[in-house]
Amino acid sequence: MKLIKTIIFEIFCFALFIVSVKAATFEFSETLDISDNCEVGATLYIDATEERVNASDIEIQYDPSIIKIIDAEPDTPGIQINTGEAFSKYWGNVVDESQGKILLAGGNFPIQDILTTKEIFAKIFFNRITIQNNNVNEPIKFIINFQGAGKTIDSNIAESDSGYDILDGVIDGDYADFGSCIPIIVTPSPITSATPTTTPTPIPGSDNVVIEELPLTGVIENFAELSLPTIIVASGVATITALFGSINYLRLLFFPWKRRKRFWGLVYDRESGTAIPLATIRIFREGEKSFFKQTTSDFDGRYGLVVDPGNYHIEIEHFEYIGLKISSATGEYYGQVFQIEKTTNVNLDIPMLKISGSKRKFIFKIKMKLNLFLGLFVILYPYILSMFLVINIIFLLVSKEAGYFVLSIYHLILLIFFFVLYNKYPKHWCNIFNSQDKKPVPLSMIKLFDRVDNSLADTKISDEKGRFQLILPEGDYQIIVAKSNYQFPSTVNRIYQDGKGKVVIKIVKEPSFFEIPVDPTSSGEITSKFGVL
Repeated sequence: MKLIKTIIFEIFCFALFIVSVKAATFEFSETLDISDNCEVGATLYIDATEERVNASDIEIQYDPSIIKIIDAEPDTPGIQINTGEAFSKYWGNVVDESQGKILLAGGNFPIQDILTTKEIFAKIFFNRITIQNNNVNEPIKFIINFQGAGKTIDSNIAESDSGYDILDGVIDGDYADFGSCIPIIVTPSPITSATPTTTPTPIPGSDNVVIEELPLTGVIENFAELSLPTIIVASGVATITALFGSINYLRLLFFPWKRRKRFWGLVYDRESGTAIPLATIRIFREGEKSFFKQTTSDFDGRYGLVVDPGNYHIEIEHFEYIGLKISSATGEYYGQVFQIEKTTNVNLDIPMLKISGSKRKFIFKIKMKLNLFLGLFVILYPYILSMFLVINIIFLLVSKEAGYFVLSIYHLILLIFFFVLYNKYPKHWCNIFNSQDKKPVPLSMIKLFDRVDNSLADTKISDEKGRFQLILPEGDYQIIVAKSNYQFPSTVNRIYQDGKGKVVIKIVKEPSFFEIPVDPTSSGEITSKFGVL
């Protein structure tokens, strides 16, 4: 039992020690600053005593019959005292002459700015006065309202980490030496002034410290001044990201004469049918050891090469795959020499086999995630622009900063631009499905040809649900689908087929959805002439 009592006593003492070290003070200077015209100044300090302080408020009482406070801001209604350098923002600065009371609150914004030393909280300049030579030798006292540590209805100093009141002592101002200065004789008159109207409210993040409320417009104005550089940088980063994600839209808008992408072949996994991005494709003239041209497949496995007449062969490299040495499927490339009779694009589809036990490189994973992020960001960007525009307008109205006017115009122009861009070239969806059981056919290879000049407009691979997306100018496009164990075009469902049996879809301004049927077979081969030169 004695041991238990000892442990409890030690814990109690330790708790008292923890509480005692959390201490901060308000204190008036020992002496006064007296000017030649007998204006007197008392300095009020806040001492954080190496604690972490980010806000405080104080209530000071004085005798208005012997002190006349000198207004620090004559152009502002009411009477205010001079604020110090302890905090970046002060509010609730009110002198109530009828009650002999001074109120002032201060804090740092952003709240991460911390006070740990002894700094000047405020200065009170005043004149000594007397009515008909009464109280000529009366000492001057400034009494700080302090009722105990942790009280919320008196003066307070807030610790930044917990928000608790750590004010544990004050030193009042008590002055009797004014040199040769004598009080000014005044005529008795009713003293009237506005009663403080500020409403006590807790410091953000605190449950037990009360300060005077900072007007909402003051908070927004202060935040607006601090946030302008951040908003400029964030806006620039968002715009650049959106431009990268919208590169296909921009190409169609600004280079309509080059609207057809330079993608003519596919690199794909022979077993799963998925696209293989970041494969290196090199084309060699027959008989030469150095490659003639080189390119890399994009995130959809697409690549493009234009070559002159001659005999060529292709070598392909990927850290996760190897190329085929033999193939029976029409249009698949497996290392054979091919002949080009006139300058044209290489339209070969290159299947590859995954190396056993291979793992994706870190940089590959990053690039794939980046591609997904850009796609999502493009969808959200109009909403992000709208948010920036609203914030800029609010900050402009409150702070009158010219920078926010420029940003508002900038974001409005961008919002209109992207609205026009996304509506000029809407996204179209297609679905490849089994003509017999109506189920989706995943990982099908698709090529689209412009009917105007039979040029290849795009190359795609459908996703796990048989879907793929198109962003193309208006016009008629022929679709060719290739998938092992399926026949295209369908003989069961001839939707979209013209008089010659070609599947043609019409792209218009409004978003469209096309369902393309394929017939199941048992051959195990790709039956459509997909990718033939």
